[in-house]
Amino acid sequence: MRRPTPHRALADALASLEVARRLRDRSLLGRRVVGLVADERPIVEALLDRIEGGRADYGPWAPSSSTKALLGLSRAATTPREPHRRP
Repeated sequence: MRRPTPHRALADALASLEVARRLRDRSLLGRRVVGLVADERPIVEALLDRIEGGRADYGPWAPSSSTKALLGLSRAATTPREPHRRP
C-alpha cells in the first residue's frame, strides 16, 4: 500500500476500515445474486455478459439525465430503494 505520509497506526486503521467497507458493499451484491431463483439467475448472467461486452466495445456507460431519472439513479445515492416483494 502506498502512503503519502510515514507509517502511522491511525492511517493503517483507516485504510483497513476502507477495505472492509468496499468488501462489504461487494458481498451484499453477491448475496443478492446467490438468492435468485433458478430461472432468474440466467437472466442476470446474460445481462452482466452484455454489460461487460458493451463496456469492452463502447467504453463505460454514461447515462443521460433522462435515463437517470427513468431508472431512479438521481436519488439512489441518498434514498435506498425497497426491494420488490412478490405477492
